[in-house]
Amino acid sequence: MSLVANTAELAHGFTMADVDRAARIAASRAKAPMLGYDERKDIAWMAIVEAIYASDERPENLGQIGFTAISQEATDVQRHHGKLSYRKLERDEWAPHFAIYWRAVAGSGSFSEQVEERVALGQVLGALTAEEYDVIATLAAFGNHAAAAEALCLTRTTFTTRLMRVRRKINALWLAPETPVGPRKRADGKCSYGHDLDEHGYQSKTRDHTLCRVCLRNAARRRRARVA
Repeated sequence: MSLVANTAELAHGFTMADVDRAARIAASRAKAPMLGYDERKDIAWMAIVEAIYASDERPENLGQIGFTAISQEATDVQRHHGKLSYRKLERDEWAPHFAIYWRAVAGSGSFSEQVEERVALGQVLGALTAEEYDVIATLAAFGNHAAAAEALCLTRTTFTTRLMRVRRKINALWLAPETPVGPRKRADGKCSYGHDLDEHGYQSKTRDHTLCRVCLRNAARRRRARVA
């Protein structure tokens, strides 16, 4: 910088040399590795000059003004790249909302698949009647069949029946235009409790799964025992 430029007087009696010296101090003090030294100095220099001309009174501590400007710029750069400035992050750790928006969740497929699934979910839920939606929403809120049935003023049996119908409808809508495949019996031809379904099994009324007579009789006995 020439002698004339160094001694040129700015507002409040400051010279260009004062600004340049304060900018260099700020650039050296600031810990912002994402910004090069020259960039830090330029940021500080501009902030100091603006502060001098924007203030009605003589500003104090020009170096601090430049340092603050560099810190703010570094914070903005970090935020733009998904890093939080208020706590130390590991190298591969991302700010929560940045990760939610930009990074696919591991093991959940591509970003486009996630978008398609969320759109499809809204469409499927929108196709339910108010009564059908209440069944699944109440179950989700209470977490178990008994509490959900009580909240809807339904018997446990009625609630379970409605829930099964809603699940079948959701399954059909989700897989459309393909035909959903109903539950199958085990590969060994037995129910969950090991009863032979060739001997004790029969098709449900909707013919989408196989029921076990032995299991149904045992369930009825348990219900009668609880009532007694």
